[in-house]
Amino acid sequence: VVNEDWMGVSKTAVLWAKHNNIPSAHLAHNPDLFYPYTVHDQQNSDYMIFPGSRSILGYEDAGFDLSRCYVTGLPQFDALLRASLDREKWRNIIYTRFDFDKSKPLVVFGTTWAAGLNSINQGDFFGETLRSFFDVVVELRDRVNFLIKGRASDGPEAEQAVSELVREFGLENCNILYVLDDPIPYLMAADVMVAVDSGLLVESLLVGTPAVNLFTENGLFYGPSFDADTRINTLSGHELADEVCRLLWDGDYR
Repeated sequence: VVNEDWMGVSKTAVLWAKHNNIPSAHLAHNPDLFYPYTVHDQQNSDYMIFPGSRSILGYEDAGFDLSRCYVTGLPQFDALLRASLDREKWRNIIYTRFDFDKSKPLVVFGTTWAAGLNSINQGDFFGETLRSFFDVVVELRDRVNFLIKGRASDGPEAEQAVSELVREFGLENCNILYVLDDPIPYLMAADVMVAVDSGLLVESLLVGTPAVNLFTENGLFYGPSFDADTRINTLSGHELADEVCRLLWDGDYR
């Protein structure tokens, strides 16, 4: 069982299994909400397992063998939907925990990192994407609460890297926090979620939190992550601030 079957290690394992008559399955690690025309345009495993039927549509359009595709659901989404029934509770918890100004909305950024599994990955992907988000912070610092939702793969120096960017951008007096715990409270508390080709954006869709996908060079090669029907715009860094503003304060657009 692999969670992708087109990069070096996993593709080799799947092809070896096929050569030795061992069944293989590609378990999608996120709902696929796109037309698979870049690296995804291949069906190397014997079976593909999706969390929802929406993910199959793009592969059907691409001519994949649907007899090898199965939908199983995803238990973590059940937990998300249950939590979304009490959003105000989660929002109060987060605002109280971090002493946020309750008169201001909350924008959350979900970090990403370069896995180093191929020659395209940028070495400082974590830092470069954060810089794009910090440009938004500079522009909206007096009107918005900000929080950075990290992941363990950011590495042990991540919090220090965030602190250095705070100083570099002159934001020492701005309450910018970096956290690593469970994402559910932040999905519920956020007024807008910004991330990079991330499952956080799919989870935002599920709970009704407006979301923006930050365009990167990796996304150019591996994407698209979201087709037009998802209503998640994929934008370059210089477009982020305007999009966040529209999602926060233009009710019809939101």
